[in-house]
Amino acid sequence: MILPRRSLFFSPGQVLFSPGQGGRISRGEQNSDRVRMRFFNPRLTMVLVCLAVTFLGHTVSGAAEDPPELGETPELGETAAEVIWTQSRFDNVREGYQALTWKLVPSPGQGEVIYEVADSSGNVYYRGGLPEAFISGLPDGEHAFEVRALKATTAGDEVVIAVSDTPAVVIVNHWPMSQAWILLGVGALVLSILIGLIVVGDRIVRTEPAS
Repeated sequence: MILPRRSLFFSPGQVLFSPGQGGRISRGEQNSDRVRMRFFNPRLTMVLVCLAVTFLGHTVSGAAEDPPELGETPELGETAAEVIWTQSRFDNVREGYQALTWKLVPSPGQGEVIYEVADSSGNVYYRGGLPEAFISGLPDGEHAFEVRALKATTAGDEVVIAVSDTPAVVIVNHWPMSQAWILLGVGALVLSILIGLIVVGDRIVRTEPAS
């Protein structure tokens, strides 16, 4: 019984002999077959599907999240400086999230400076040592944020050594649902076409007659 030539796998150093064809097959032809068979890899299909699902998820994202818990406002120091935003206004934010950045505040003496970002109601959205905060889950409307630089005292409490003079304003205007559904449909169509091309191409390679 003679097996089809494409169902056999050989190492690069071997030469395939097919009695049915009456001759030898060169290494170049073997390598060409392997390249075409490896091009249509199920792993590649899974990667493309994951990328498409991620894109569709970002398209319909923007649902509001619960705001963080209300934090206590530390005592304001007598010599509080000003925290300067790198950008203080963001108009027409579609996705409901925004990164806020500001300039570093020099630390008086030893110890680390801690930053807090809060909205106009006092809800703390960020607390950490980096001069950047990622705010997410914002509903439609105008949102104002301020940043405070804190420093621990020898008594163990915290004082404000710097505060933003003007708030950072984020105006959120989510995508309309009709437009979101259109984008979702387009993404699903592109994904279906891509998967179909991969499947058809794989079948063409597998059924291609031996030369």
